[in-house]
Amino acid sequence: MDQERNQSGLGEGGDVMRKISGLVPTKRDPHRAMIKVGGKVLATMTLRLIADLDLKVGMLVTRELEMKIEAASVFDKAFRSAMRSLSRRSMSEKQVRDKLREKDFGTGTADMVVERLYELKLLDDEAYGRMLLRDLMGKKAAGPGLIKQKCFEKGLKGPLIEQLLSEFVEVDDQREAALGFAEKKLRTMKRLEPDVRRRRLYGALARRGFGGDVLSYVMEQVREQIEGNDTEMEADWDS
Repeated sequence: MDQERNQSGLGEGGDVMRKISGLVPTKRDPHRAMIKVGGKVLATMTLRLIADLDLKVGMLVTRELEMKIEAASVFDKAFRSAMRSLSRRSMSEKQVRDKLREKDFGTGTADMVVERLYELKLLDDEAYGRMLLRDLMGKKAAGPGLIKQKCFEKGLKGPLIEQLLSEFVEVDDQREAALGFAEKKLRTMKRLEPDVRRRRLYGALARRGFGGDVLSYVMEQVREQIEGNDTEMEADWDS
């Protein structure tokens, strides 16, 4: 592989024939190589892509082959960009596509990158969604509405979100999480009037994504705390 020789010559009519003069592994990554034509670097890409193109030293570089090399080089750059993003944090397919679009890679290139990531099992929206739900439900009280919103924001699709919700979000768990959240909130609202407590608590629970049935259950469970007059606790409202 680490060979290079001048393969330039003249074709019919005196036209210069451009041939691959070297396939030279890079110093930084031996799994990548520079494709040289006439001693100059035409492109750099993985050995896998070079093998896919069946490139060899001495091969004539036609316009058609040059376009294939250029397309493979663009794919290589896009794939490396996606890998850098994924090395920093887990991402959904849509997030990967958005990152590639931000870097001006076309839809066709993004399609090929995403397909390759799925082949390597480096992209999995279902696994990502499960991780996201565990994170949302573990850190803060979150009802189905808020979970759906966060999942949509991360680029997950509706059917997958519904599937994950059916697996993870049980009514009893929602009630427990919402009740714990309500009791904690009420401890900061002791000096407020009962009507104000009720209104603000209901709004806070709704913003956390809890639905009507859970809201009704929780508001009934904490009714006495809402209507009580204990003024020992601070009345700071944490919105």
